[in-house]
Amino acid sequence: MSVNTCVVRSNFASLARFPELFAGHGVTQVHVDALRDPGDLSPDDLSAITPRFSDVAPALVAMVRGFPAGFDVNVGNFPFCVEPRLAHVTRHDGEPTTLVAQDPDGSVAPCDKYAVRGDKRAKVSGCASCVLDARCAGVPRPYLDFYGAAELVPLSALRLRESAPVAPLFDAHVAPMLEAALGAWAPPAPFALASVTRRNGALDVVFAAPSP
Repeated sequence: MSVNTCVVRSNFASLARFPELFAGHGVTQVHVDALRDPGDLSPDDLSAITPRFSDVAPALVAMVRGFPAGFDVNVGNFPFCVEPRLAHVTRHDGEPTTLVAQDPDGSVAPCDKYAVRGDKRAKVSGCASCVLDARCAGVPRPYLDFYGAAELVPLSALRLRESAPVAPLFDAHVAPMLEAALGAWAPPAPFALASVTRRNGALDVVFAAPSP
């Protein structure tokens, strides 16, 4: 049994009691999702239900810590920089997904689910320097109108290291150190460094040599 909850102004204070609420009822997974798609709500209606990220963060931390070790609890679309202690359980978007919808005229228009949602989100100046920028899809554009961007401070490798466990974020922890090391070292001839990429929490370092 999986529980999925959208975090809004009226319910975020109760998140800390989720472990107590679901204990003993066969729940094996809990996912809570920050608002990411305003849909057709008016700005006033959206503002009325949208909490400030920094107000929600303490309840989310308490919720995650309240579940027993190994329990499948995760948080969707919450900014890593607002609360890095949640980074190891936070996910933005998901697997590539195609939506196929039929328009009133009968035409069919496939679209990339997360590309469409991405049009409604934004990043701010400095996001590119965040160590978890590649994992982050940004915040809903209306959120910036409601609360501004003061909470969104780029996350440094040091702050991440002090806040989040290494194992689930191995690539984010190690990438800056690896890039610095490779910048001061060259592989023996005839090899050359071809690329360093992050993939599924791992780092792929590829070396290349001229064809014989």
